[in-house]
Amino acid sequence: MNLATMNRPFDEAETSYLESMRSHYEESGYTFIVHPQSTQLPEFLAGYLPDAIACRPGENIAIELKSRASANQQSLQRIGKLFEGRPDWKLTVAYMGNAAIDAHILPVLSRPTVLEQVEDVELLMEQGNLRAAFMLAWSLLEAALNSVRPNLHKQPRTPGTVVQTLAMDGLISEQSDRSLRSLVELRNRVVHGDLTAEPTRADVQTVLEAVRAVLV
Repeated sequence: MNLATMNRPFDEAETSYLESMRSHYEESGYTFIVHPQSTQLPEFLAGYLPDAIACRPGENIAIELKSRASANQQSLQRIGKLFEGRPDWKLTVAYMGNAAIDAHILPVLSRPTVLEQVEDVELLMEQGNLRAAFMLAWSLLEAALNSVRPNLHKQPRTPGTVVQTLAMDGLISEQSDRSLRSLVELRNRVVHGDLTAEPTRADVQTVLEAVRAVLV
C-alpha cells in the first residue's frame, strides 16, 4: 500500500487475496503478517506500509498488492528505491486479477503428459499458427505449475498469478519472470479477441522455455 492510501480502510477482497498467500509463505518457513503496523517494520521503511510482510531469519519480503488497473509504475519505482542497499529485504509486487475466476478445479497432469504437449506447440509454430501456439504454451505453463506443486489449490489462476507463483517458488529465473510478465498483456489481448495482437515465434519460445524449466 503506498503512502497516499495507507490510511484508507482495508478492502475485504484485498485482505482475502493476501490471506490466500499465507500458506505458501508459512510452508516455506516465513512468518506472514497482513497489514503490518509501523512498529513491525524496520526504520528505513518509515512512512511506508506494505500490504503484507513475510519474514524468516536473514530474509524479509515486503509485499505490495496491486490490480492491473491500479498499478502505477512510477509509484512502484519510488517504493523500490527504499530497498536499495538492503540485502536482507526485498520488495515483491503481487497482482490481483480484475475479476473473479470461476471455481473450477483443474486436474493435475504428469510431467511427461505436459511435456508431450510441448510438441503440439512446436507443430503449431511450424504451421505458422502463432496465436494458437502462444495460447497453448500459456496453458502448459499453468499445467506445469500444477504438476510440480500438486498441493496448491487447483482453481484457474490469472497468468500473472501463475508467473508470480513460479517466481516465488524459484521455479523460473528472474529473467524469465520479467520476460513472461512482459507478455501477459499480449496474452490477454489474444484471449479477448484482439485480432491485431500477433505473438512472434520468440514470444512462444519464451513461454515454452519457462515450461521446460519448470518440468525438467
